Amino acid sequence: MTQREQLEQLIDEGNGYLSCREAAYRGISPQAVSLYAHEMGLVREARGLYRDPASWEDPLHVLQFRYPKLIFSHETALFLLGLSEREPATVTATLATGTGSAALARDGVKVYKVRPDLLELGLGVAETPFGHLVRCYDRERTLVDLLRSRTTVDQQELLAALKGYARSRRRDIPLLMRYARAFSVERLLATYLEVLL
Repeated sequence: MTQREQLEQLIDEGNGYLSCREAAYRGISPQAVSLYAHEMGLVREARGLYRDPASWEDPLHVLQFRYPKLIFSHETALFLLGLSEREPATVTATLATGTGSAALARDGVKVYKVRPDLLELGLGVAETPFGHLVRCYDRERTLVDLLRSRTTVDQQELLAALKGYARSRRRDIPLLMRYARAFSVERLLATYLEVLL
């Protein structure tokens, strides 16, 4: 298979996106990717990431590529997990305390910070509406995050998410309570659950 064919295959596998990192795994240099991107009229989305102009833009995928430590959380996680009907107006994500976030704020991302030892608690992956996998918290961690940030999130969204979770067959109350304990909102969550269950 020629280099050009490999790059075309990578674009297909990447749902219209081509990254220098993926190409490097196949032994293709960044210079060869850049030359191919220029010849094919690919759009440069970020350093080392190109998009076929015929494919849909995926801002969450691009953000994840640009900021690999970022984890989508709160309202954005709710949307990615299918627990919210509407796409949030502002992208929300979590980073470890001490991690710089000024560039993300300039990009319009609302950033929450947690202690490094709690950052990966409940970490999973979710698929964007355009078919890319991104780092995202699981359902239980997302609900705990929303509860912790209840003064800054939409109350109706929080209540709807908790009600939906309480009715779900896939709920894991012990896991939810364990996360709530880790973030010191166990009593508050228990109050909500008493009403909903």
